[in-house]
Amino acid sequence: MKKYLLLFILIPLLTTTYAQRPGGKRPKRGNMPAEGIVAGKVLDADSRSPVEYANVAIYRQRDSSLITGVITNADGKFLIKKVPYGRFYMVAKFIGYDKKMVQNLKITPRKKTLELPDILLKQASNQLGDVEVLADRAHVEYKIDKKVVNVSQDLNATSGNAIDVLENVPSVEVDVEGNLTLRGSGSFTVLIDGKPTVLEGSEALQQIPASSIENIEIITNPSAKYDPDGVAGIINLIMKKNRKAGVNGVVNLSIGNNEKYKGDILLNYRKGKLNLFGGYEYRDYHFSGTGLMRRETYFDETTYLMNYDGTRDRNFGGHVIKSGLEYNFDEKNSLSFSANLGMRKFERASVSNYEEWTLPTTNNDFYLRDNVSTHSGNYYSLNTSYLHLFNLNGHKLQFTAYFSNWNGEESEEQYKYITDSDWNRQTDGLEKNRGSEENDRMKLRAKLDYTLPLGENSKFEAGYQGRMMEKKANYIYENYLPESDTWQQNSMVSNNMTMQRSIHSLYATFGKRLFDFDFQLGVRGEYTFRKIEQLTTNEQFTIDRFDFFPSIHISRQLPAEQQLQASYSRRIKRSRGRYLNPFPDYSDPLNIRAGNPDLQPEYIDSYELNYQKRMGASFLAVELYYRQTNNLVGRVRELIDENTMLSTFTNLNKDYSLGAELMANMEIARWWRLNTSLNLYQ
Repeated sequence: MKKYLLLFILIPLLTTTYAQRPGGKRPKRGNMPAEGIVAGKVLDADSRSPVEYANVAIYRQRDSSLITGVITNADGKFLIKKVPYGRFYMVAKFIGYDKKMVQNLKITPRKKTLELPDILLKQASNQLGDVEVLADRAHVEYKIDKKVVNVSQDLNATSGNAIDVLENVPSVEVDVEGNLTLRGSGSFTVLIDGKPTVLEGSEALQQIPASSIENIEIITNPSAKYDPDGVAGIINLIMKKNRKAGVNGVVNLSIGNNEKYKGDILLNYRKGKLNLFGGYEYRDYHFSGTGLMRRETYFDETTYLMNYDGTRDRNFGGHVIKSGLEYNFDEKNSLSFSANLGMRKFERASVSNYEEWTLPTTNNDFYLRDNVSTHSGNYYSLNTSYLHLFNLNGHKLQFTAYFSNWNGEESEEQYKYITDSDWNRQTDGLEKNRGSEENDRMKLRAKLDYTLPLGENSKFEAGYQGRMMEKKANYIYENYLPESDTWQQNSMVSNNMTMQRSIHSLYATFGKRLFDFDFQLGVRGEYTFRKIEQLTTNEQFTIDRFDFFPSIHISRQLPAEQQLQASYSRRIKRSRGRYLNPFPDYSDPLNIRAGNPDLQPEYIDSYELNYQKRMGASFLAVELYYRQTNNLVGRVRELIDENTMLSTFTNLNKDYSLGAELMANMEIARWWRLNTSLNLYQ
């Protein structure tokens, strides 16, 4: 009787509730209006840095069915639209982190938009007694504007250098001698923690031990925020920064066949707000090889011929001492300072057998050349940086300054011996000459960067950069006088040159999410003044120029964890001093070299179109790229007598580079991860 009485009371109540719904019918849950919006940001719990490409998914609370999901952008932000009314929970996860669940999300007609607090992901770890196992990050991660190589995932990181790590990285090729090209070009900029280096290109990468590198960023189409120098882009090395308190360090030693030795040590001390570090690096590498050449020069009635073959040995070596400190005044202000002091030496020795003759046949001339050249010097660099964080998350001001000085000497000694047809030396035939060039190069750079978030989906960046460079080169050429056993300077060949260059830049970038698109627009203006003084000939050559460098990046998030990107940037390649010095270099009497002070810089228009697809822990990417180089600098060779060539440089026409890259990061099994790439270009 109590059950019937309860039913009798509930029936009218349920009928009244049912009748009050619009239209008198209860809508099906599957047809609930999808008008909700959920926005937020995913950050690393320790560093508070954005976690890009994190997977954010919304599930229905009633049955845990998947409703929708997106991937975070470069700032760690996400925006999920078209969420139906109801109660939900959200899961955020990324490779190498513990997943984070956000409960009790509710979308109603009165509250359609949810602005969530920052979601903090902790790095995944499993505690097994006294053993801690950390989850692995992907060897190569593909972000919106760059590729990030996690050096700790490479076995070469235990003993190699930066070149060894880059050997198996997409977009990069390394030859057997350690020379690196980026998408087929040897012109790229090397940065360390976003700052320049004393050395350039492959030379800088060969000097840096992989064990001290956290990751490597490959930026093939940089925005206007970065220096526009370099045809192929930027390789930025992010160095390890130990966060553990107390004293810690690492020591590496390696020995290779064919006389290759290398070692480095890095020590770190952290206590409270202060962090001190110091280290030492040593390197001595030897390479040996052979070379041969055949030259034929055609005249009206005769043909000149020359053959040579010989051996070549090269040695690279150097020492580097580094030190620095970091001090955090409080949570919003920090200062860092670092200094490097080093010595670098390069030696090359060659012994070559020559044979010369003409057709119609004349007597053949046989001789031997024994050449030894060295390039050595000392350098130091100073870096300082100050960072101020404002109250608004992401609102910051940073000042950096860099100074470096290189003081070195290049020298070459040449010995020519007259020989018989078997290249046995004749005692009465000896020619000797030598040349040396003293170099003193100074660089100063100061930079101010300002970042201002404008709401959840917009960001404005602006800054100034000043770059000053001064170079002095004094070349002395001497001939050997056998009768007095002395060296005499040849004033017809010796020369003295100075070069000064200053570049002042202003840049601004603006990024925003609009209609499911993320875009970033940027422009950089640069004023360049350059003066070359050839003191020997009393000549001056100046450049006074203003350049614009625009950039644009567009990204669209697609369903099923897909992304489409397009970008454009304008870049510049400035010629080095030896390309500009008009005075001839007679170090090789058969191949004289001279620069061209009227060379214009090369300007590069770079385009990219990229597609990415994530499949759980696996990743697939296809990149199409096209570069056009204007004012192409090319080598021109001219025959100035029967067997002597003069090489110089000039702006020719244009250069085109078209290519496609296919990259895959596949997790075949929990114990087997495959990284592979294919680069096809012309």
